[in-house]
Amino acid sequence: MTPVRAVYDCVVFLQGAGRSTGPARKWLELIDQGIVTLCLSPPVLAEVEEVLSRPVLLHRFPLRRSDDSLER
Repeated sequence: MTPVRAVYDCVVFLQGAGRSTGPARKWLELIDQGIVTLCLSPPVLAEVEEVLSRPVLLHRFPLRRSDDSLER
């Protein structure tokens, strides 16, 4: 099966990092399963990395670790 190409905005990553259940987490899992190929522009990727590395969010969402990286 050919993976579906998708564009996720920063909110999907924020919600997916903040909750272990819910639609956003499931959408992120589709990437790991190879069902979805994520398409992001460099500016969107930079926004996601900046937002998810904010100390207040690292404290609020313990599922997200400071050593997590979006690069694979």
